[in-house]
Amino acid sequence: MSGADVLRLLHVASAFWFVAGLIGRDLVLARARRSEDLRQVRELLAVSAPFERLMVIPGSVAVPAFGLLTGGGRRTSRPRSPPRLAIPWWRWPGGTSWRWWRWCCS
Repeated sequence: MSGADVLRLLHVASAFWFVAGLIGRDLVLARARRSEDLRQVRELLAVSAPFERLMVIPGSVAVPAFGLLTGGGRRTSRPRSPPRLAIPWWRWPGGTSWRWWRWCCS
């Protein structure tokens, strides 16, 4: 297993950790939002704190950090190609392609 594979694994694992923390925290907070008893709301907020402190905050830092390290460590043998257009150039609104066509083929 190469270093790039380890970084990719850490990136994916930290993303799962982050999303699991978000889901856990949001489920507990949704239950607290529905509750009308103040004591139960306090207990549920105390239950949601570890999700925030141990999963969401570190995950929100780890996912982009490992993503940048993973993407930055990649070497390509050729330059990246430009993105493809979703609309072909001859169907652009405004008729810009016709001006080019007249200039080229008249």
